[in-house]
Amino acid sequence: MSRFLGSDGRPMAPAPPRPARALAAAYSGADRHAPELQGYQPSFGSADSDLLPERRDLVAGARDHGRNDGWITGGVQRLVDSVLGAAIRLQSRPDHRALGITVEDAHALGQQIETAYKRYANHPGRWCDAARQTNLAGVFGRAFRHRVIDGDALAVVQWRDNPTRYRTCLHVIDPDRLCNPDDGPDTDRLRSGVEIDRVGAAIAYHLRRAHPGDALFAGTALDAWTWDRLPRETPWGRPVVIHDFAVERAGQHRGKPALAPVIRQLRMVGKMSDLELQTAVRDALMGAFITSPYDPEMVESRMGESLKGYQEERLSFHERAPVRMNGLKIPVLFPGERPELLAPTRPNSGFQGFLQSFLRHIASALGLSYEQLSQDWSGVNYSSARAALLEVWRGFAARREEFVNGVILPFFAAWLEEAIDIGDVRPPPGCADFFDEPAGWLNSVWIGPGRGWVDPEKEAKAAVLRLQAGLTTLERECAEQGLDYEEVLFQRKRELDMFEKLKLPVPSWGDISQLMGGAAAALPAAPSDPA
Repeated sequence: MSRFLGSDGRPMAPAPPRPARALAAAYSGADRHAPELQGYQPSFGSADSDLLPERRDLVAGARDHGRNDGWITGGVQRLVDSVLGAAIRLQSRPDHRALGITVEDAHALGQQIETAYKRYANHPGRWCDAARQTNLAGVFGRAFRHRVIDGDALAVVQWRDNPTRYRTCLHVIDPDRLCNPDDGPDTDRLRSGVEIDRVGAAIAYHLRRAHPGDALFAGTALDAWTWDRLPRETPWGRPVVIHDFAVERAGQHRGKPALAPVIRQLRMVGKMSDLELQTAVRDALMGAFITSPYDPEMVESRMGESLKGYQEERLSFHERAPVRMNGLKIPVLFPGERPELLAPTRPNSGFQGFLQSFLRHIASALGLSYEQLSQDWSGVNYSSARAALLEVWRGFAARREEFVNGVILPFFAAWLEEAIDIGDVRPPPGCADFFDEPAGWLNSVWIGPGRGWVDPEKEAKAAVLRLQAGLTTLERECAEQGLDYEEVLFQRKRELDMFEKLKLPVPSWGDISQLMGGAAAALPAAPSDPA
């Protein structure tokens, strides 16, 4: 009897016997003998092997509904409006500890950065956009819309000659152009156009020079089949390609459309809505019909000439129909005929509940509330509206933070590098170099659209109470309403100065005892700053 030897030259011990498998599965979800799970074989692949082969179909379906489905068109627009709004605004807050400067110098440096950024982002020539279609806020909105519909936000930081001080601009790329050269298969180092290193980090991107759908246009056929390899960043760390998506699994290198889980349901909702509308139109067009005891074709083939004569008499009778009174025709039926009135059966009483159920499903996938997606506020009171607003607002804030870190901050870093280089931003003495402490230089708050108020009076009083109790700051309260607190304070100062200049009575803004009816007067005063 032969035996295997181990690394020490001694016979290896036999493996212990395997325990017998239980007849019933330990987890009901893995019980293949259950009637509900027979034939159910879910995929068990990696993030890329599950997504990449099917991603093109998912994106095409999401775009189709984004173009043709009113619910999705409105829902995506409201998502963009809620996360980014008309313009996402910069509050630069350089980290004085990381940069080795005083708080005052950091504040002055932040004001320099904000001033230069506003001049650049809102230049009327729109040189910040490589396509020169929108200002910088519009460029970011375009990239975020791609992130929602296609799953990817893709842009290239370009350096172009233009008549302004800055040459840095951002070019938003259709994610379809990110693909393997010659549409080749994925490999261990190339995943749907993303070139990765041995641990999975992206190091370069392969981009078509033109979208394959533009190959029919004159002059673009060759570009549609030409690829450029662009590095992720320059050797000194300046971003070249910005690629952002929601990373849901380890080893994932492309994004999944937000509508991917509900594309099938969207098709069902669309078909049922069309059928309901068609049936309602049919019921509206046909009000009644006349029934006869004979079928004009089937029975005639059996009864021959006798029925034929009867049908001819009916036809002749209806052609004459001479009876009229005061110009109005009086309907007279032939013997054996009777009218049948149609009772409209639409709208279907169950359709409303069906539609609401699916709209809630779709709203959940988009990160919206049902009321936001459907614009149906009939069943909302203050408490439910407030709860829904707080719940979805956390999602909006999280998505804004993801997009800021994935797209806005990398481009902000590229722009700030140039702003420092041309002297629009001058660091104070002793400040750390930008490349030594980039996080300290880039520390900032990006203000999106205001959260809004369900009951302005109640929520304004709550804000005053939080400020008086020291639980919040004016900066935070203004940011939640889409405002820059410094702009608010400066504007209030200008308005008060104008009251005094025109010798008008100064209003009692911020009078806590008057606003709160004495309720806030009992609160302890906020501690003063020893500095």
